[in-house]
Amino acid sequence: MKVCLTGDGGDEMFAGYDVFPQGRRLNQLALIPSPILKGAGLALGAMQRSSKLSGINLIRKTRRAVDAAGQPPALRFPTMLSLFSAEEARRLIIDPELRSVTQGTLDRVSALPKSSENWTPLRRHMYHRLRHDLPQDMLIKIDRMSMASSLELRAPMLDPNLASLTMSLQDRFLIRGKTRKFALREAVRPLLPEIVFRQPKSGFSIPLHKFQNDEYAELSQELLRKTAGPMSLLNPAAIQAIRQTGLATEKDSATTSVYRSSHQLWALVQLAAWAERFNVTA
Repeated sequence: MKVCLTGDGGDEMFAGYDVFPQGRRLNQLALIPSPILKGAGLALGAMQRSSKLSGINLIRKTRRAVDAAGQPPALRFPTMLSLFSAEEARRLIIDPELRSVTQGTLDRVSALPKSSENWTPLRRHMYHRLRHDLPQDMLIKIDRMSMASSLELRAPMLDPNLASLTMSLQDRFLIRGKTRKFALREAVRPLLPEIVFRQPKSGFSIPLHKFQNDEYAELSQELLRKTAGPMSLLNPAAIQAIRQTGLATEKDSATTSVYRSSHQLWALVQLAAWAERFNVTA
């Protein structure tokens, strides 16, 4: 087999991700007056600190949404999707120059072209995924994996003509009620069995916490104790706190997400391993 077709770009072009309807609800939440949002954030923070409510995951999710809704429009979507919150980043990064670079990166990620003034909020969210996540994450991974196996991949969903067509679709043809990728589903419905349309969406998220073992704990301790290179720019106490939370969290709670805590640790381990492998200096 020399060539394969992939579905990359389908969710970005036709609004298939869960985060898109979540983004629409986020913009509705942002219509609440700022003082009320701020007060809600403080109340939710107090609820997170209550031992009686510690197991309620919805409290954490709601506070995250409230915090994101309080951001300027261009920052709401990146804030909601970021692996580290602004507060977590401030605790972690101690080098002032790196802090400045980090803020500059956030500004670039949240930047929109001038033509976006006439875009709907959904289209602004879709642009974020198209401009950043797709080329810098999804396509890079699949290209490296296929090239490592001497396999050519083609992504028909990213055909320029199809892309131009999807850009002209109104929001109601992308998300209708609880149905995402509405236009694409209707276009192929006569061609595919009905069972295809009844299946829930299944992504590629890895339950990283289930793969953590004693060997990984020892490796993370060895790597994250290093103070040379880029690790010298980070707060050792914050690093160890992330390590402990990442290894210990097995269930979502009012304060902690299993996914975020395990992936925050994974990100730091990868940074430290990369710096050691290539002898990177700060």
